[in-house]
Amino acid sequence: MNYRTLIWISLLIFVSSLNSIGIKSDFEVKFEPQRFFTEEGYTLFETSYKIPYSQLEFTRMDYGYQADIKTDKYLLVKGEWRLLETFTEHVVTKNEVWTKSYEKSYKDIVSLTLSKGEYRLKLIITDINSGKYAEFEKDLNLLNKDDIISDIEINAVFKPDTSNYLRRFQRNGFLFDRAYGHIIPANSDIIYFTFNINPDKKNNDFIYNIEVKNNNQTIISENIEAENLNDLRIISLPATNFKSGAYTVILNVTEKGIFVVNSKNFFFIQEKKNHRPYLFTEIEDEIKLIKYLLNSKEKRKLNRLSKEGKENYLENFWTINNPDPNSGKNVFFEEIKARKDYANKFYSHFQKGWKSDRGRILIRNGKPDREQDFAMSDVIGDFKIWEYDNLNCVYLFYDRNTSGKFKLYYSSNDEINPGNHNWKNILGHVNSIDELTEKMKETGSAITRY
Repeated sequence: MNYRTLIWISLLIFVSSLNSIGIKSDFEVKFEPQRFFTEEGYTLFETSYKIPYSQLEFTRMDYGYQADIKTDKYLLVKGEWRLLETFTEHVVTKNEVWTKSYEKSYKDIVSLTLSKGEYRLKLIITDINSGKYAEFEKDLNLLNKDDIISDIEINAVFKPDTSNYLRRFQRNGFLFDRAYGHIIPANSDIIYFTFNINPDKKNNDFIYNIEVKNNNQTIISENIEAENLNDLRIISLPATNFKSGAYTVILNVTEKGIFVVNSKNFFFIQEKKNHRPYLFTEIEDEIKLIKYLLNSKEKRKLNRLSKEGKENYLENFWTINNPDPNSGKNVFFEEIKARKDYANKFYSHFQKGWKSDRGRILIRNGKPDREQDFAMSDVIGDFKIWEYDNLNCVYLFYDRNTSGKFKLYYSSNDEINPGNHNWKNILGHVNSIDELTEKMKETGSAITRY
């Protein structure tokens, strides 16, 4: 099951189970609504949302890169929308790669406490720099005074933290991170199920039984202690118990052996989605190709990385070079892929064309502005000369044995691909096909000895 299908199933379940959610969006924003009891027995509505950095438009500033997000919070009261709050947050990073990353994201949370009545919430999230916005609506159904427990919140992270970092995502000295779309990464250690008790019942002696099902098959069913953090209850399960797939979780509450209530939710275990495009099935081939586009320092850095580090490097490489990350298409990647395919079609000779000298120069520079075939005699071999106007570069490829395998023997103004140093010493510096052709005629067959 792919990522988009998973999100679509998730949305369908939300629509049916969370009652009248509406989402309209110009860009990707993930919303996660939740209800808790307050100490007074009212209903606390929390709606957190998450926007991947790649969906935002960052502007270059003296101190880094900045995106600006405006949030408008409305409440439908007796048929009339009332603006409750407007606020703007600034997202700042010094890392240009992060501005185009799908993994890095901005998160925020909007809270609202209600005691009675029927309402509908509307949030409008606007990326100020691009003008794109997402609109979220949901009926606010209050928890009943007779309810025992709140909704079950599913968290991928729940850890001690009393710093000022992400204050709105802290509860009782713990930092939490909701599983947006109820998706738990497969490499997670623990899944946290969080809820609280109706304050009128918080002193009751409840027993909790948690049941987890996959395809109607019970995976776990056991009585379990819920950790008590003031007004919160936390049940944790090892994520390693679950393979990739969709699960239903049922929390059964009993008191003195008598069933009281149960509450259901769902979650997915999903392998980490790598959002980078692929040129090859083997990562080492992709590493070899992109080295054509790197300088010596970048190559050394890449060589020192682990396999996972190389995967991350590749994802960042394609992302940072994408001229329009919000278009849904990576133009830079498509251009490099087209060059690789062209090289394979026309330059292959007992090996893939992208691995040849001509393939390497084509992938790095694109097609030359001018090409010329050149022969000094029938017995010396074949030459091809390429010229690039914008780079002021000239390349000479030599097929000594007339077998179709052309090697780079000479280049001008390209320190990364210098060619044969002996040829460079003899021919000197040239700036055009015509100039190189004249130099070749002057040296004659003597140069081919090297």
